[in-house]
Amino acid sequence: MSGSRRHIAVDLGASGGRVIEVVVSEESIATRVLHRFANAPVATARAGNLRLCWPFERIFEEILEGLRRAAWRSAARCDGPLIPAVPRR
Repeated sequence: MSGSRRHIAVDLGASGGRVIEVVVSEESIATRVLHRFANAPVATARAGNLRLCWPFERIFEEILEGLRRAAWRSAARCDGPLIPAVPRR
């Protein structure tokens, strides 16, 4: 796509998240989900009280996995819909 711009978006919802590639050109906007993951609060005990908290470290790792996949797509210049797993460091 000549003159197109590529962006990466992160969508965090209450039950899941995803990393999305967005390609914007003069003629169209195209999206492709690069990575999906489940998202749920976890129970933690603090000062004797049970609280629900978001597992930020795991969510961050999932976002990084989506960004790895986006980087792999750029390096490979792959336009196919299938994204192979990228090894973690």
